[in-house]
Amino acid sequence: MPSPDIAPNLNYSPLVGGVGNPLPANPTTAGAAISGIWSGYLEAPESGFFNLHIEADAGASVTLLLDDKPIPLTQNATSWNNTNPLELRAGTSIRST
Repeated sequence: MPSPDIAPNLNYSPLVGGVGNPLPANPTTAGAAISGIWSGYLEAPESGFFNLHIEADAGASVTLLLDDKPIPLTQNATSWNNTNPLELRAGTSIRST
């Protein structure tokens, strides 16, 4: 069961005018790309079909797994969305990575 203390979203953004929440620098090669894996659980507030939206940096690759099954994603610039609506059931936690 997911922890109630987990934030509903992660919001990393580049520094603009000294304001932002940038990703950490690559610790081994300055200026090189970094990678990350976010994992957690999804639980729908009610049963139905849902669309997920993921924002990533330009040039990033994004993969989404729900219960270890790959979800096809469509990219539009820096936005990624599931290609087909996902059927989720209220009260059922689904592992996401």
